[in-house]
Amino acid sequence: MGNRTKRKFIGGTAAAVLAAALAAVILLDLLPKKTEKRSVTAVAMGSVLRIDVYGGADDTLQTAQDAVHALDGKISRTIDTSFVCRINENTVYDTDREFVGFLQTLIDISAVTDGAFDITVGGLTDLWDIEAAQPRIPAEKEIAQTLSAIGYQKIQIDGTTVSVPAGMLLDMGAAGKGMACDAIKAALEQDKTVTGAVAASGGSILVYGKHPEKKSWTVGVRDPDGGENDLMGTITTAACCLSTSGNYEKYFILNGKRYCHILSPFDGYPADSGLKSVTVRAATGMQSDALSTACFVLGVGKSLPILEKFGADAVFVTDDNAVHVTEGLRRDFEITNTAYHIADFDL
Repeated sequence: MGNRTKRKFIGGTAAAVLAAALAAVILLDLLPKKTEKRSVTAVAMGSVLRIDVYGGADDTLQTAQDAVHALDGKISRTIDTSFVCRINENTVYDTDREFVGFLQTLIDISAVTDGAFDITVGGLTDLWDIEAAQPRIPAEKEIAQTLSAIGYQKIQIDGTTVSVPAGMLLDMGAAGKGMACDAIKAALEQDKTVTGAVAASGGSILVYGKHPEKKSWTVGVRDPDGGENDLMGTITTAACCLSTSGNYEKYFILNGKRYCHILSPFDGYPADSGLKSVTVRAATGMQSDALSTACFVLGVGKSLPILEKFGADAVFVTDDNAVHVTEGLRRDFEITNTAYHIADFDL
């Protein structure tokens, strides 16, 4: 079977837990010395959740945390009672207006990305099972059969009733951590005494309000070839959401080739677009998370018009350590690791 390895991020100390939570984007100034804050670190949505709130009422942190768990209760593939699980089991299921809103927005993103992002890839996720103890490369026949059940266009919505063809499996995981950031933001907006906050869920970060001591927030972009706390650059930003997709979070290596967890809905194989990672800054967590997945599948050139449609920006890190930065981020991004270099878009 050749050499086979797999990485997971497991934290023991508080610092390690936070590093695991951020995975690919790292908030560098979580600990201002002069400003009182409330913090929580918990497990949610199969990852580590970290929320820091400046100002606000005593129960705001709990409200934000509860909002993430409530979201997970609707979109999870591991909670039997979630809407996603019920739809996958029954092909037809009555949900609610909030879930339908999520679903329709994700379908719209799928359409704009021409299916590079697609929430109907659950069968493909199961087939590859990247995190298995003994991962394998599926046979071409298996991949072809699984691909036949994929296609966001096949999802039917009638009021709050969602229908999918037999054999189709929904999987919102590629947008879920960003959606968690949106749920936290909605909870924070209910408390007008919150002056600022940051939250990290997997590879997604929410920056909310104003930094308690500075004019802006500083977010680190992880070195794809380094350890959990190693950076290749930093982004200085106001309130926003950022998400990173990379080939180093979950993968296995077989016969010298890396197979990552980001799967292409086009050919059924792990995405191989010449990228190590892509970090997207967008107005919402759902957009940043879904678009980072789509951009990783598509590669630099095909991603640019899609980012423009959403008013989003990105930092692309290629296999040869070139870093491509879209115009809206060029003044805000700085390389901190000399192994990488800024490159012009060569399209």
